[in-house]
Amino acid sequence: MCYKRTGWEGIYSIPLFRKMVLMDVGVAVRKIVHEKMTIPTIGYRYLMLQKGIEIEQKGMRLTGKAPACSAIVKNDYGITKGLSKKKTGLAFEMLLGLASMMYFEEVNA
Repeated sequence: MCYKRTGWEGIYSIPLFRKMVLMDVGVAVRKIVHEKMTIPTIGYRYLMLQKGIEIEQKGMRLTGKAPACSAIVKNDYGITKGLSKKKTGLAFEMLLGLASMMYFEEVNA
């Protein structure tokens, strides 16, 4: 499904998401859930990475020396290289959504 009016392109099917974007979705989701359970301020890091990717999509960088936010997300969570910044941001949002569902299941169980 594509939204051509805004230029935003999305991947909505989980099998395509699993095949194209991530090497292993389960490993990345479990890593995010583990980080949520052990690091109390990890939500701020996720927010900064999401906002950083949004800023990078507009053509700006947060710092000149540090790696780009999209590169950090790709390295930390196994998102494949060579993916556009828009798709990287979308993949990261989907990972966070899946991880939050799994986190609430574990906490409420």
